[in-house]
Amino acid sequence: MKLGRREFIKFLTTAIAGSQGWASSEVLRSPRFYADKKLGFGFEIPQGWFLEAFRDDFDELLGGQRLAAPYADDREVMLEASQGLLATLSKYPIEGDPIKRFSPSMTFFKDSDGCLEEFGDLLGLSSKAIMGFQSLLTDYECIEEPHLVRRSDCVMVRSKSKFLFEHQEIRSVLIDDETFVVHHQGSVYTIHLYDSPYSGDTAQSEFRLFRESLHIA
Repeated sequence: MKLGRREFIKFLTTAIAGSQGWASSEVLRSPRFYADKKLGFGFEIPQGWFLEAFRDDFDELLGGQRLAAPYADDREVMLEASQGLLATLSKYPIEGDPIKRFSPSMTFFKDSDGCLEEFGDLLGLSSKAIMGFQSLLTDYECIEEPHLVRRSDCVMVRSKSKFLFEHQEIRSVLIDDETFVVHHQGSVYTIHLYDSPYSGDTAQSEFRLFRESLHIA
């Protein structure tokens, strides 16, 4: 992923090229690219994937997922979990009649770095988040502990976990969650990459495209 205003402007130039009517819009969207000029982030959309961005009802959209007891029917917990969610990318539609299967997906969150005050640093925040997921998700296990990723332009922490994804409409499936937490220019970005190598539904090439094309100003 590329960070910094100059890199973001270069990305916008690429995204806008060959597209009609984007120059005056704050949000740039095409089958291949998505960018928000005001908030300063953008990425390439994997071919055939579905994008949902800036919905007021992300908690409703994600509401079919079951949490572990005693939070299984706790709407407030689901609402809190969706706070800061700006965009989701999914291999299959994440809503429909009926939803037939788990979808490999990517989620992009943003928060003020004031959230770090309670935890000291990004590693502390990531470790606390894992403790929270352990209480909310069935059979949650951290398989790669949070660790710093060396970069010159930001502070980044990576971790990887797995858990049993449970949904009221589909069969439960064991999935992986590769997570990146990025501290840059007064904001904390959290990115989750979900797929299921255990059921043969992987998305590593799409994840690579997203990581390499993600630009944050």
